[in-house]
Amino acid sequence: MTKLLVLAISIVLISGLSSCYTNLNKQLEREVHVNITVEPTIEINNSGNSNFSGAYTREELTAQFMSGLKSDLELNNVVLDEVNPEFTIQISSFKISESTKTETINDTVSDNHGDIFELTSIDLSSSGTLTRVSNNETFNWSASKDKDEKVTTNRTAGQLITGDNKDKTEYREKELNANVALDFSNKLGERSSVVIVKEIFKAIN
Repeated sequence: MTKLLVLAISIVLISGLSSCYTNLNKQLEREVHVNITVEPTIEINNSGNSNFSGAYTREELTAQFMSGLKSDLELNNVVLDEVNPEFTIQISSFKISESTKTETINDTVSDNHGDIFELTSIDLSSSGTLTRVSNNETFNWSASKDKDEKVTTNRTAGQLITGDNKDKTEYREKELNANVALDFSNKLGERSSVVIVKEIFKAIN
C-alpha cells in the first residue's frame, strides 16, 4: 500500500469520526421554539495529577457549554423562547472528569527505553430531557467529548525538515492543549444541541 493511499485512508477515517455528531443532525423544516428551563450545575472530578479543568472557573466552563449549545441550536432552526415554547430543555448533568496514568517505554533499541510518561485523560459529558409542552411527553438526550494524551514515535514537523527520528525510536508525549477544558465545554454544548435537535426532529415528524 502506497504512502499516498495510507494518507488518504487516514484522512477519510478522521473526517468520519469528527463528523459523527454532525451527521446525527436532522434538518428542521420549520422554526421550533424552545425554552431552556434549567441550566447545569457543573460537576468536576479530578483524580489525577493534572489540572486542566482547574485553569478556569466553574462559571467560565458553564458559560462556554451554554454558548456552544445555544449557538448550535440557533443554527438549526431552533428559536429560544421563554414566553411560548413548543418544547422545554432541561440539562440534568454537565460533568468533567480528569485523570492521569503512567506509561513506561519498553523499547530496548530506543534511548527512551525505561522512560516514564504521565498521561492525562479528560472526559466531558452532559445529559437531560426534552419535553413537549402540550402533553408533557419527555425525551432523554446525552452527549460526550473526550481525549487522551498519548505517547508516540511519529515524527514532528521539525524532525521531517531536519531528517531526524527516521527510524521512529524517539518517543514523545502528545499533550492536551492547555485550553482543553474550556474548548471541550463549548464543543460539548454543540454536541448536546445536535442530539437535542435529533429528538425534536423525531418528535415533530
